[in-house]
Amino acid sequence: MNEEWRPIVGFEGVYSVSSFGRIRRDKAAFGATVGRILRPNTTSASGRLYPCIVLRNGGKSHRRPVHIFVAKAFLGPPMPGHECHHRDHNKMNPALDNLEYVTRQTNKKRDVEDGFFSFRYGSETSNAKLTEDQVKAIRASSETCQKLAQVYGVCNSTISRVRNRNATRPTWPHI
Repeated sequence: MNEEWRPIVGFEGVYSVSSFGRIRRDKAAFGATVGRILRPNTTSASGRLYPCIVLRNGGKSHRRPVHIFVAKAFLGPPMPGHECHHRDHNKMNPALDNLEYVTRQTNKKRDVEDGFFSFRYGSETSNAKLTEDQVKAIRASSETCQKLAQVYGVCNSTISRVRNRNATRPTWPHI
């Protein structure tokens, strides 16, 4: 695959990005050489490392992950509700052939399916206060939330969420 260069959206004429995920300076400035390939730093987002670059234009600095520049230049802006997904799950690989736009739900689902992230439910979570058997007993009980909260040593809202299977903040969705 040949390396293709395109202007960075919002920095046209100043910087360009390649299909390999490299950033190049296109305009002369004090202390900057035209054609110089910039070296990204790494930054942590959600516990994952991403190559990031600081671009300067008009006296302002803009720090962004490199994959965002690649995706916008080659794939266009994302549709509402979509985000950039790394096909190989290597966040340090911002090459065009590794990027695609997907919904957040699809992005998370692929991470789980490919073994790069796992969801834990119920008593497997570190902050669980109830067991699966207790949840089943709470759902079968006709006692008030207040009484059950005292019995199990949790707050009323926990009992309520367990009983009602609250859709906005599901508690124990696997039971």
